[in-house]
Amino acid sequence: MLRVLIVTPEFPPHRGGGISKYYELLAGALAEAGATVTVLVASPFSAYDDVTTPQGVDVRFVPLEQVESSAAGLTQFASTPMFRRWMAAGRAAAEFVRQRANHFDVIETADFGLLFAPIIALADRPPVSVTLHGSIGQIAEHEPAAPGSALESTLSRLTEAVMLPLADRRQALSPLNAQEWKQRLASDVDVIPPPFVARRSSPQATRYSGLVAGRIQAWKGPELLCRAIAAMGSNVPEDLCIAWAGRDMPISPGRTSLSESLGEHYPDVWGRRIVPIGPQAPDALATLLASVSYVIAPSAWDTFNYTIVEAMAAGRVAIASTYAGASFLVESGVNGYRCDPTSADDLASAVLTAHQATPVQRETMGDAARATIRKALNPVTVAGSVAGALSMMSAGNRTTSVNPLIRDFFTGALGGEAPTAFLENVGIRDLAAHLGHRLARKVRH
Repeated sequence: MLRVLIVTPEFPPHRGGGISKYYELLAGALAEAGATVTVLVASPFSAYDDVTTPQGVDVRFVPLEQVESSAAGLTQFASTPMFRRWMAAGRAAAEFVRQRANHFDVIETADFGLLFAPIIALADRPPVSVTLHGSIGQIAEHEPAAPGSALESTLSRLTEAVMLPLADRRQALSPLNAQEWKQRLASDVDVIPPPFVARRSSPQATRYSGLVAGRIQAWKGPELLCRAIAAMGSNVPEDLCIAWAGRDMPISPGRTSLSESLGEHYPDVWGRRIVPIGPQAPDALATLLASVSYVIAPSAWDTFNYTIVEAMAAGRVAIASTYAGASFLVESGVNGYRCDPTSADDLASAVLTAHQATPVQRETMGDAARATIRKALNPVTVAGSVAGALSMMSAGNRTTSVNPLIRDFFTGALGGEAPTAFLENVGIRDLAAHLGHRLARKVRH
């Protein structure tokens, strides 16, 4: 019987996004297939009481006090507070593994959060498989940098570049993301799509013809969609109205939000044809998705994008940018539409085609989409593929070794300096100028 430890930054009842959904379904399916599954949740921000799921999965949360205690010692990372907290959570997870190394045959973990690094650095551990959901380093390349975060982003990318090739196995959820990581790491990356179970919802009357579900941020494609609607000109249908469900994101220190910027640049589109409706609870979003005619994923980059899958599983017409990882599931004109992520005209054509389709055409396409998801993302099938890969890995010999200097960086003695000691290397004039600018910002806001 395969003994699997899953280390993740999120798991129900903490639902941060796709990672939580992925491991909830995978853990349950692996357990039902006969594996003994333990989930360790290591987050810098939250913890819950340990639970056992109905499938028999033992879910444990690293106590926040333990993360805080570890972070207090990592004073060498005081100038990079987020990196420091993720390293603290990762070290806590690594200590859990070190104390129970003989309890597990294999460890499955996520790239996001860098939890994998202290675990891989352990001298004695089970084999480690890392699933590439969308790493901190990847995201940093597509989001505007927060003030003062350059060093943090650099450390995250270095950690990924150094430690991910040392994992015993790497896996992506889509061919697109696998190819990206192969080029980044010059290492093999397997592809196994995620398990998925459709949420059942009944449609309700709505003024929206279409839906986008995702944060309002540049790489989710809101500007491309605005340009596509604008490109329709006089051909835009009178009843075309698309809901954008998701949290608004700041785009620079000088602006409050990307939504504001879109409203300024596309006043006839953003807020009128594309309506931001804010974050939605899962049940409300599922109802809205079942109520519209089509769902759009205009991403400029996405490692997967569950919205495409949810749309197809609900029998909606999915319009997917080819830069969205899950677009490999879409066959244009058969179970949805794929479009060029750099062409507003191409996206406009797909939206118009979906909007003007007859009910029979939409039903035929929706049936094909459901069939695709049932076949490609069946939890039993996916769990079998993952279990097979993990079993082969656990039975093989580990060929990678960690340089002692790298091991010490991620698992060695904690720092002992005062948290503000690094400021001794900054000139007094620069400190004074920074303090003045910071006080001025505080007064303004």
